[in-house]
Amino acid sequence: MGDEHPRHLTIAVPGVVAGSPLGKGLLQTLKDTAAIVPMGGVRNAGAWWRWSVRGSALDWFGNMQTTPSADAALSDVLLDLHGGEVRVQGRTWRVVEGAGNCVLRPFVCLATDAATPCVTSLYLIETEQSGAGWTVLAEAHISARRSLRGLLDAIGRTIPWLLKTGIHGRPGVPRPWSPSPPEARRGGPLNVVRARMASLRARLRDHASSEIWAIGRIVEPLEDFIRTQTVEPESWIEIPAREGFVADPFPWPGRDDVVLYERFSHRTGLGSIESMAPVEDRAEIQKLDLKIGTHLSYPFTFQIDERVLCLPEMAAERRQVIYVLNPGMPPRALCSVAENIAMADPTLFRYGELFWIAYNDADLGLHENLCLLSASRIEGPWIAHPLNPVKVDVRSSRPAGAPFYLGDSFFRPAQDCSNSYGCALTMNRVIACTPSWYQEEPVATLLPNPKGRFPDGLHTFSVGPNSILMDGKRTIFDWNILLQRLWKRVRKTRTMPG
Repeated sequence: MGDEHPRHLTIAVPGVVAGSPLGKGLLQTLKDTAAIVPMGGVRNAGAWWRWSVRGSALDWFGNMQTTPSADAALSDVLLDLHGGEVRVQGRTWRVVEGAGNCVLRPFVCLATDAATPCVTSLYLIETEQSGAGWTVLAEAHISARRSLRGLLDAIGRTIPWLLKTGIHGRPGVPRPWSPSPPEARRGGPLNVVRARMASLRARLRDHASSEIWAIGRIVEPLEDFIRTQTVEPESWIEIPAREGFVADPFPWPGRDDVVLYERFSHRTGLGSIESMAPVEDRAEIQKLDLKIGTHLSYPFTFQIDERVLCLPEMAAERRQVIYVLNPGMPPRALCSVAENIAMADPTLFRYGELFWIAYNDADLGLHENLCLLSASRIEGPWIAHPLNPVKVDVRSSRPAGAPFYLGDSFFRPAQDCSNSYGCALTMNRVIACTPSWYQEEPVATLLPNPKGRFPDGLHTFSVGPNSILMDGKRTIFDWNILLQRLWKRVRKTRTMPG
């Protein structure tokens, strides 16, 4: 596992001004684990590049009021973000993109690999001396489906996170750094433009189109899903597309064939929680009244002793509550997990001697981070993991259902949101989950059937008593739905205080 008390390193950062946004981000994020020494001496990186990053979290020069540079030779680590500065003896770190170019070289962080045009990959790599090979200390894969300023901010926030993760150390044998093959690289100004155009097309598609989800059931052995494959439920439960959709199915433990799910309305733009139970030749549907007027989804269920618990996503409330479910009775609040946190897809599980809640912190970015809380008792207190977010990867971070054991291995389903929200499912094998360290590795990708009725996504994987519940996505363009969304935004703007 990682160090319980990592060494307090001194890290020299040439070419970064202490008062710049990037300098401040490094100092603030790493204040408890490292002494950061921004050394100024900003290079002439080109007026267009410096204008592009000015004011963003990646801005390394700020107002250019630098202090005298320290002696880099006295530091434990030299952090080379511009390229070209490697110690003859001693540790040198770099943050690079997939082709191995340092992150602050002009525009290189805006290019992407041809195979993943909407993902920006960053790596913290280390060498012990000039001419030696490089090893990977930490990596992050963030969504490039952002505006230019949004992407620069995300990259600027990711660099301190990479250093924080690298300082705590990765268990096991370090992985040698290997740049992406030449045929996959998208360097140069033209390919930066191509990457930006791919991001623009994806964002326009997200704004103009609508997602329609439905619930499917599959009766197959669980072990079949720990390999990459295309999946297609035998049948679908859906509602008329112009009304909304149903998604996020979870079983009600102890009640065979009863399913909890989100019902989303295009008219209101909000989701609510319903239960569906088979009664003779029909389905009995009941609304789960949580007395919450904001958006609800992802009614995650968990059984402990004789109690059935539910953790619905209630991120708009900026708090998280665990409820107790009893048939025929309104849900009862058991405890408050967190306040002033927008927790997306909260997922409760037990690992070792502790209870854990995995979630996506919407304040840190939708879809690409994994955060953890732990407690010795289900009632709490719930403690945030010191490395939060413990993972940054738009392809396999956001929770997608209950973790499960197969043999001695523990697997955590996650959403792949690289090309669009919930475009596929990733199965991660958990390697370590402790109060000081978390590590997992992706082992399989589940893809929707491109010729099926819902060919555009999967984002929930729930293991029930007799089957596996999933949901599927179909992307459509519907003027009626689009106009409802636009009218909702107009009304919201009108009610905002002037």
